[in-house]
Amino acid sequence: MALTAETLLNTAIPNGTTRYVGLLTNLPTTGTPAVEATGSGYARVAHSAWIDSVGGDGDGITYRKNNGTIELAALTSNLDGIVGWGVWSAISGGTLLASGPIVDFDG
Repeated sequence: MALTAETLLNTAIPNGTTRYVGLLTNLPTTGTPAVEATGSGYARVAHSAWIDSVGGDGDGITYRKNNGTIELAALTSNLDGIVGWGVWSAISGGTLLASGPIVDFDG
């Protein structure tokens, strides 16, 4: 069986499986590990409603995305420097399965 991006998605973030979404203060790269946000009131959020979506730009790539809103609890301290999101295998510790930049669609 060939290892495809879709196979990796189904393994890392299976539909209907709880994964944990959090915030990053950097965007991890090869050799630079992710740095998760810290602060009073901050915690990862459990999420299990994932769906597949084929890229709208005609590239044919299958993406995994959340099916519904993911809301963090009200934070009691300022979390300056948030630049990305991450999906982990556990509520704390665990393995970072996916990450990306925070995109402002409002402007």
